[in-house]
Amino acid sequence: MQRTMALSPTTEALMRQVNEDLDWVAEHEGELLRRYEGELVVVHRREVIAHGDDEAELVRRAASPDHPRDELVVVEMLSAGFETSPDAVT
Repeated sequence: MQRTMALSPTTEALMRQVNEDLDWVAEHEGELLRRYEGELVVVHRREVIAHGDDEAELVRRAASPDHPRDELVVVEMLSAGFETSPDAVT
């Protein structure tokens, strides 16, 4: 018998937002690749809020009261498509 654990409303909301941000990246892949190919982008609520090469520095710069660190999604824009970082939600 498999048991499932109920998630808190906060965790469910965070997961929903992360999925929406990843869906947004997929929908805008062409545009994002033209602008940020070969870079990491930090996405929050369907908006690129930082981009560059150093993930730790990007997250440090992007995190703020309006952009909580645990809500940030880091995506690497590759010419073959995008790829989420192993720590996509930082």
